[in-house]
Amino acid sequence: VAKMLETRPELSQLYNGIIAKKALLEAERTNKYPILFAGGMLTFAHANVREPQQSAYAFDPYNRNTGGVGIGAQWNWDFFTTLANEGVMRAEIDELERKQVYAKAGFRMELKKVLAELAEAKVRLGASKDAYQIGRKWLVSETMGYSVGLTEVKNLVDAYLARAKTAKDHWEAVFKLNMAWAELSRTVGIEITPGLAL
Repeated sequence: VAKMLETRPELSQLYNGIIAKKALLEAERTNKYPILFAGGMLTFAHANVREPQQSAYAFDPYNRNTGGVGIGAQWNWDFFTTLANEGVMRAEIDELERKQVYAKAGFRMELKKVLAELAEAKVRLGASKDAYQIGRKWLVSETMGYSVGLTEVKNLVDAYLARAKTAKDHWEAVFKLNMAWAELSRTVGIEITPGLAL
């Protein structure tokens, strides 16, 4: 469960989505406050080959010293829109948090189901191995009996059919076990199949 909560991509998406929405909510809250700004300008130019112009009406780009400072404020007076946007963001955060709670509970149930299927597939594989061995022994016994003339061909055909069915059941059990491991890896969010896990 701990590994699933750490690596399941859907849970990571929800977690990061909640963080992103909370950051957007904080940014929206700043719209209620004024934006203060300050700016400045300084120009210094000196040319020793030109006479400076002393007239206030003459523009001399080569010999001048100017500067200035300005401050300002911008304030959005539409508080109702800002409050409405905050409410929307809070509702989206609540929705994502509820989805996260439901997802955790749902994924835990899914994990329990997959683990039960895996345990059942292991038991089925063990039983199919035993049946496979018994079918093989029966076929060997009937083949030897038929070769010396002690059994009928019907018994030999039945042993072949039973051997084929147990082989089919065995390989189906192997397939189902591998699929159960694959489903467990998908549920947890990383590869945990023995032999494939990193």
